[in-house]
Amino acid sequence: EIAQCLVGSEMCKETDYRYVDLFRDFTKMVREGNKTTYAVAVLSDKYRISERKVYDVIRYMSKDCKNGAV
Repeated sequence: EIAQCLVGSEMCKETDYRYVDLFRDFTKMVREGNKTTYAVAVLSDKYRISERKVYDVIRYMSKDCKNGAV
């Protein structure tokens, strides 16, 4: 579903595929009741990127999926 959204989005970048798993993990963690701050910290460690970058990816991927959806 996320990959389809990225493919259908005009704002999609070639490098976005790298963050699909991160975004999927984030949405799963939040859906399970984890706080955003906790999810970002865990994913920052897991994917070895800064917390700021995780927030940026989440914001970017959320925006693309809302705007690029059918």
